[in-house]
Amino acid sequence: MLSTLDRAYAQFKGDAKVKPGETYVVYRTERAMVHPVTKELLGYQSTILGAARVVAVDDKAATLVIGATSEPIERGALLGPWTERSYRPVAARPNSRDLKGVIVASPVSVLTQFAESQVVFIDLGRADGVEEGNRLTVVRSGDPYGREPGKLAWDDRFPKEDVGDLLVVDVKETASAALVTRSLMELEAGDRVEMRAAGGARGK
Repeated sequence: MLSTLDRAYAQFKGDAKVKPGETYVVYRTERAMVHPVTKELLGYQSTILGAARVVAVDDKAATLVIGATSEPIERGALLGPWTERSYRPVAARPNSRDLKGVIVASPVSVLTQFAESQVVFIDLGRADGVEEGNRLTVVRSGDPYGREPGKLAWDDRFPKEDVGDLLVVDVKETASAALVTRSLMELEAGDRVEMRAAGGARGK
């Protein structure tokens, strides 16, 4: 295990130009994220473990000093460019368009139901026009009585009901992470979400 102020060696693929003084984020890839409805591969979930600064470079390896850590770092952890702080405040932002999506999963793979103050992943991202601070509504329609475990009820013969609210806290190209700010019942992967344009302005 490696922690703050430990020294380590790193090797970079290809012709990466590594210089002393550069800082890299240290992370671990946890699992592939697969859409619960379409079964499409959306990306990979990663956990940030800490940061490391390059102190020396030669033709064999780069020497690093481990900086701040959030979890123990093991040999085999990956390095990526340091682009932003791991934690930052997120201010609410008006929705600019109407969108429909689906809750994909939560960061904790064993969880099958989600509630307030938990984080979930949705299948809408920057390419769809989602921005940090946007709010989404979780919706359901139909009678849940007698439904199969793990299969969400949806029946267009019944009114659509709002059952939860989400705040987008991190946006990637095709997916986003969102905080559950309200849940009237347990939310699940596969639940439908809607982003509703502020003031009735509708985007594409």
